[in-house]
Amino acid sequence: LPNQLLSLSLTDAEGDAVELAPTFVSSTYNYRASVPNQIASVTLTPAALGNATLTVNGAAVSSGAAVAVPLKYRGNEIAIVVTPPDAMDDGNGDDGNGDDGNGDDGNGDDGNGDTTNGDEEEPTPCSEENVGGKPCTYTINVRRAVPPRLAFAPRSLTIDEGGTGTYTVELDTRILTGAVTIAIASDNPSVTVSPTEVTLKPLDMAPRTITVTAASDDDRDDENVVITHTANGAHYYDVIATVGVTVNDTTPDPALSVSAATLEVAEGGSGNYTVALVAEPDGDVAVSIASDNPEVTAAPAELAFTPDNWDTAQWVRVSAASDADAAADTATLTHTASGGGYDEAP
Repeated sequence: LPNQLLSLSLTDAEGDAVELAPTFVSSTYNYRASVPNQIASVTLTPAALGNATLTVNGAAVSSGAAVAVPLKYRGNEIAIVVTPPDAMDDGNGDDGNGDDGNGDDGNGDDGNGDTTNGDEEEPTPCSEENVGGKPCTYTINVRRAVPPRLAFAPRSLTIDEGGTGTYTVELDTRILTGAVTIAIASDNPSVTVSPTEVTLKPLDMAPRTITVTAASDDDRDDENVVITHTANGAHYYDVIATVGVTVNDTTPDPALSVSAATLEVAEGGSGNYTVALVAEPDGDVAVSIASDNPEVTAAPAELAFTPDNWDTAQWVRVSAASDADAAADTATLTHTASGGGYDEAP
C-alpha cells in the first residue's frame, strides 16, 4: 500500500531471502517464516516511512538499518513495533478540546462518553492515516524447516553369529556452535557396539563408524536386534533413531556324522567306521544301530554322547558271518538318535 508506514525484508545468515507467509501488507500483523536447520540467525531490515519510529524485540532501531536476530532452536517470535507520527496541529482545534470544539477531550466521540474504552476499537492499519494512533506490532514466528535427524549408511545390517559388521552415523544438518553427543546402545546383550558414544563438533562432523559384534549362542534361532541412537546438544534435543541388525544363526542343525557311507567286509571278517554329532546337544544323546541282515552286526549296538564328548567320534565295528552260499550279501545299518534335541536328527 502506498501509505503504509513499514516496509520489510528478511534474509538468513547466508544471505538468502526468507519468505513471509502471508505476503507482507500493512494491515496484517502476524507472519510465519521457515529457515533451514543450520541457520543460526536472520537479518531483519525494517524501514519506516514518514516520522514513524521502530523497535525490534524491544530495542529501538533506525529505519533501513539491518538488524541481526539470533535464533533459538525451538522457534522464535520477532516483534516489530511501529509507532505512527504524533498528531499535528492543523489549526482546527486539535488542542485536546476535540476536533469540532464539542468537548472531544476523552469523554467520547460525541461528548457523551460512548467510546471511552479505546481497547475495544478495531486495530488501525499502520499507515500515514493513522496519525496519533496506537503503535502497531508485527510478529514473525520463525521456525526451522525440518526437525534435526541422524543419517546412517547402511540403515540396516546383516551379520552372522560370531561375526562383525559396520555402519556409519552422522548429523543430517550442520551445527554452527556447541557439540552433539550420540549415545549408542543395543537391546540384546549378545550383540555389542563399539564405540558406545560419539561426539560431533562444527569442525569435526565426519561420519563415525560403529562396529557391531554378535556373539555365538546356544540356540539355533536368527535374531533381530535394535541399535538405538540418542543425540543431544546444539539443536539436537533427544533426537532418537535406530538401526536394525539381523543376526544369522550359524549353529548346525542336529545331525549325525558317519565317516563312511559304504563299507566292504569279507565273510567272517570285520570293518570299522566312526559316528559323531555335528552340533552340541542339549543333553545326553543315545544312538542305536540296527542291521537289516542278521548275518551283519554292529558293535556296540548303542553309542552314548554327552554335551562334554559330543564332538569326539566313536568307533563302530561291523562283523560279517560266514555262510554256505557263494553269493555276496548286503546289509543296511540304520542309526537312530534320541535325546538332547536329536530325536529328529537324520
